[in-house]
Amino acid sequence: MPRSVTFVSQLFAGASWLSVFLLWGCALSVYLPPRWLPGIGLVGLSFPLLLGGTLFLLFLTLLFAPRRSWIALLGLVACAGTIRSYCPLNPWTAELRPTDDSLRLVSYNTQGFGGAVAPPRQEFFRRLPMLEADLLCYQEGMAADAWVDSLRHHLSATRLRHCARDTTSASGLGIASAFPIVRQESITRFGCNGIAAFWVCRAPGDTLLVVNCHLRSNTLDMTDRDQYRELVHQPAVETIGAEETFSLFRRVGRKIAASSDVRAEMIDTLEDFLARQPACPTIICGDFNETPVSYCPRRVAGWGYRDAFRTAGNGIGRSFNRDAIWVRIDHAFVSDHFDVVRARVIPVYGVSDHNPLSITLRRRKVHS
Repeated sequence: MPRSVTFVSQLFAGASWLSVFLLWGCALSVYLPPRWLPGIGLVGLSFPLLLGGTLFLLFLTLLFAPRRSWIALLGLVACAGTIRSYCPLNPWTAELRPTDDSLRLVSYNTQGFGGAVAPPRQEFFRRLPMLEADLLCYQEGMAADAWVDSLRHHLSATRLRHCARDTTSASGLGIASAFPIVRQESITRFGCNGIAAFWVCRAPGDTLLVVNCHLRSNTLDMTDRDQYRELVHQPAVETIGAEETFSLFRRVGRKIAASSDVRAEMIDTLEDFLARQPACPTIICGDFNETPVSYCPRRVAGWGYRDAFRTAGNGIGRSFNRDAIWVRIDHAFVSDHFDVVRARVIPVYGVSDHNPLSITLRRRKVHS
């Protein structure tokens, strides 16, 4: 074999192994609590880049060093579960026709019910019934009683006429339901973020536990976002300068790392809360402020709850629609009492910085 061919083969082998090991490390990072290793919360953000790089190397090795292509292929196969969590493909899922045992839940970070952007809040309230939800869990709702009363008024003539909110904090967590809400409890809070539980009675003897989460945000200010957007649209470092670019990444990295620690603590509290509850149909949803390849979603899945979007969704499912960031940070998990029939992110651009996540569930039949 000519030396040039051997060199190319070895070069692609080394690059493939490097990419694969980095990809595996990224996938395994979700098992490490942020308090054990500061900054570990940043690692999962690189998953799409490492995945794309490994796929690109697989393509190149197939062209120029086919005998080495097994390395990248092995790396991708070993990460198949993580890849499916990040970008699931479920082409054979179909919409469940409305029946007595179907349930549609929508989780929606409303950004103050659209108060920060057009259209006005009244128009935002008018649009909520169009989501066709049986349960609407919202985050970043308005804490003022006047706006809550306005929400109740606009939903009073719809199926979502039962409303409740977490009154113990400024988290803006609430629920609008087609069924009576028989109990609620604040689980944890941190500033304007929090977790709250609501018990919904669908029928006598059929009560659901719905946990609405808004985990700690990354606290990025408008300067951080504007500079990041500028880098994405004009990648040249010269747009803002090398020193300012380094300062931006260091500042953003510190904020995300600190917020990861708080989110992990909030999830610990949620785990303790669920351990004290009797077994019942449970839905955990909300704005986690983390991608599917992150610590908190992995923790919830580790408790035995299924990721609804992973089970019945398709694609990346972009739920955060600002700042040129294509990620799904809104999640829904369900207990084994449910089959997930469909999951999708509904594009509603211009109303909030999030798109609503809609999941359709069906109660599993219990065989005696």
